[in-house]
Amino acid sequence: MNLLKTGEIQNSTLFFQVYGLNLKNETAMYEFEKIKDNVRITDVAERYGIKVHNGMCCCPFHNEKNPSMKLYEKQDRNDNFYCFGCHKSGDAVGLTAGIFNISQLEAAKKLDNDFGLGVFRNDSQKKSDDYETSIKIRKQEEEWVNSALKITSEYIRILGRWQEWYSPQSPESQLNPLFAESIMQKDYAEYIFDKLIQGLRGDNHKLYTDNKQAVMKIAQRLKEIYSDNLHKSPVQKEYIQKQNKKGMIKNHAGR
Repeated sequence: MNLLKTGEIQNSTLFFQVYGLNLKNETAMYEFEKIKDNVRITDVAERYGIKVHNGMCCCPFHNEKNPSMKLYEKQDRNDNFYCFGCHKSGDAVGLTAGIFNISQLEAAKKLDNDFGLGVFRNDSQKKSDDYETSIKIRKQEEEWVNSALKITSEYIRILGRWQEWYSPQSPESQLNPLFAESIMQKDYAEYIFDKLIQGLRGDNHKLYTDNKQAVMKIAQRLKEIYSDNLHKSPVQKEYIQKQNKKGMIKNHAGR
């Protein structure tokens, strides 16, 4: 029996509440609200053969020639209707249920199908989508771990070179900033690298969540290092500077 049409329950939300469903934590609430959020009550009425003019229409629940039903479209999309003749009221789902004399659930599914919303999917489709999503995520995490290993190992390599190139010549010598960075960061970078290596055959998702911030910082530092040519030895940088200087002199002479 259609409770909405008999007047016992005239609002779809109330229908769910009467049957004791805690909508805030149930899939039913998600599906129900999703339907309401994605259809306008005027579109529903017109879709099912009701002519609407300036928000007014003839009520489908009693015979009349002059429109007495008002359709209210609200900014929060919680649209509803009220008939000033028979005093029926409800929302888009309730209107659909009343027009076709079907249950609230059937009305929600009808709206979902007729308006192509895709809210109600069969379990096999959900499982298929979930499986495909899971595969994509695992692949992305695996790719991230491989990239993280390359990034971390490159940073460790450069830190090792800095220790060779910029080690102090005497106890009185001031520490080169790059040498200081190498002795402060090398052990930590190796620690991150070891965690990634040891976790390769385990949970890539945990590796990602546990180490993503550290690897992002290392990647950012590598970007700065390459941008400033800090990965090159002092001899290489001196050679580059000389070549640049020669080029500037040559260009100046050619003017």
